[in-house]
Amino acid sequence: RGGRGGGGGGRGGDAPQHALFSGADPLPYADASFDAVLCHGCLPYVSHPVALLAELFRVLKPSGVALLSFAGDPPVDRASDFDRRHATQAWLQLPDAAEALYMSSSFFHYSAGWGSLRLEELHVEARSLFLLTAFKPKGSELLRKRALQAVERSRGSGGRRG
Repeated sequence: RGGRGGGGGGRGGDAPQHALFSGADPLPYADASFDAVLCHGCLPYVSHPVALLAELFRVLKPSGVALLSFAGDPPVDRASDFDRRHATQAWLQLPDAAEALYMSSSFFHYSAGWGSLRLEELHVEARSLFLLTAFKPKGSELLRKRALQAVERSRGSGGRRG
């Protein structure tokens, strides 16, 4: 859910946002716009994964979460035509899932100041699906602002109802 979107207010007021990432331009969203971002199956096809993860970090709110998923390690001889045409050479040359996970975690490490990184492996019809969940840490500045806002709200309400 983002801070922009679907209008209206009420339940479901924030519409999902979609964007294409070329690596040359930043994502078309302001800093700290989203509570969460989801990239399903895209990592093997991204030419600039470190830049993508840096952009995801930028658009996430503090304490936000990024979830990236990708299929396990199909041998290159079983890769689909789509994979052979569109996946990056780095992904196509990986010998196994362990290397894919190492490379993916390195992208997170070198892209931004992510907090923790969690890995899960799901087995679906004899294939693996890897889920990487990264958390953007809270900043001390954000905590200070929230405390000041709470004090202002408590002073401003003074028993009045809005």
